[in-house]
Amino acid sequence: MTRATLLLLACVPAAFAGDLPPAPVGPSAGERAEIEKLIGDLGHSDFAVRDGAFRKLGEFEGKAYRSLRTAETASADAEVRHRCGLLIPAARGADLNARLNAYLTDTKGAFAHDLPGLAQYAAATRDIPGAREIFTEMVRDPGTFRLLQVVEADPLSIPTAVLARSTEMQVRQTRPGGNAPPGLVVRPAIVVRPVAAVPNNDPASQAGLAELLGLYFVDTLAPKDAPPRRPGTGPTTFLYQPVIRNAMVVTAETKDPAVAARNRVARAVLTQWFETREESYELNVAISYAGQFDMPEVAVRAATKQLANKAALAHMRGQAIGTLAKFAKEKAIPTLEGLLTDTTQAGQRFEQESNDDGQIVNKQYPILTKDVALAMIIHLKGNKVSDYGMKAFAINETLKYQYSNHWFKSDADRDAAFKKYAEEKAKEKAKEKEKK
Repeated sequence: MTRATLLLLACVPAAFAGDLPPAPVGPSAGERAEIEKLIGDLGHSDFAVRDGAFRKLGEFEGKAYRSLRTAETASADAEVRHRCGLLIPAARGADLNARLNAYLTDTKGAFAHDLPGLAQYAAATRDIPGAREIFTEMVRDPGTFRLLQVVEADPLSIPTAVLARSTEMQVRQTRPGGNAPPGLVVRPAIVVRPVAAVPNNDPASQAGLAELLGLYFVDTLAPKDAPPRRPGTGPTTFLYQPVIRNAMVVTAETKDPAVAARNRVARAVLTQWFETREESYELNVAISYAGQFDMPEVAVRAATKQLANKAALAHMRGQAIGTLAKFAKEKAIPTLEGLLTDTTQAGQRFEQESNDDGQIVNKQYPILTKDVALAMIIHLKGNKVSDYGMKAFAINETLKYQYSNHWFKSDADRDAAFKKYAEEKAKEKAKEKEKK
């Protein structure tokens, strides 16, 4: 099954998983025949017949949704297409609501459920307790539902839609008293304690956890060929600190199992978001949080992507090198050795020093990509950077892999360090050759 197929909303006939029957939420054979007849009557020459068919179709609610969608695009009668279009919004909502209710109640997994993004969500959460409830909350959120409509209509526009939605949510949360801008529906917040995914303390403007996760989840559904966002745009611009940090906090200590379960779901959804990042700023976020919240494999994959990303800023490359060394350990050495000729700048170090006149001045020392790579290799081999003429501040397990914590005071010191490492490497190769 293609990625695009999996992204479609419930209005498109689904390929159901395995041999499971579809959830019984659609019309019966008799109801389907009546719906088709009524749709045909929408173009009847008699106004009373047209009007009666219109009202009767409304009573079918979600059961008429698929037929209405088909007729709206395929009917040769303009009147039929127009009236179907008027009925579709309410029918779409009713259809989705019925499907969500069927999914919630099917705790034994007896049916296949045709729901937007469910395949990806289920793969990420893997039946974590509470995952079904959060999924239904996500999909029922008006803002998330609008995003899912974009998934249905134009997947390539997902990044743009996600950016617009995150901006909309930011406006809501920054207005005094939580007043919403015109046209924005604000629903009661889904309060999640003690780890509430909320940017501020104003209850009226709080975004519920499911609402926020919906934003990240839809962002993962963008096809790989979707136009990239500009650096620094997207959901991370305002959700970076308050949401990812709160949702990623380890909750094993909580005495409330429901809270712990909800936050495990949040971690699973955000992990999926981390795994699908390609843009340098978002990869930097993934590296930072995956590293902080005990997700070594995710951190390594994000760091590897970042090092291959030509658009990444200097400090982002430096952080990626340190992260790769920290979590991949000795397995990172071949990659790090490949960076020992990279003279691009990865950061800079400012030190207060005395000049010839005895005045305290700020000295700036450039940190090159190859400097960071060498420092990481030295640490991984159990040696001291000071033995290579490299300066470092308060080396400990936390700062050992900090890219900006290692620098050379002169080009001569740098050249001497790399010469020493090259000589050691040559000796290692000679010994290996002798053994063979």
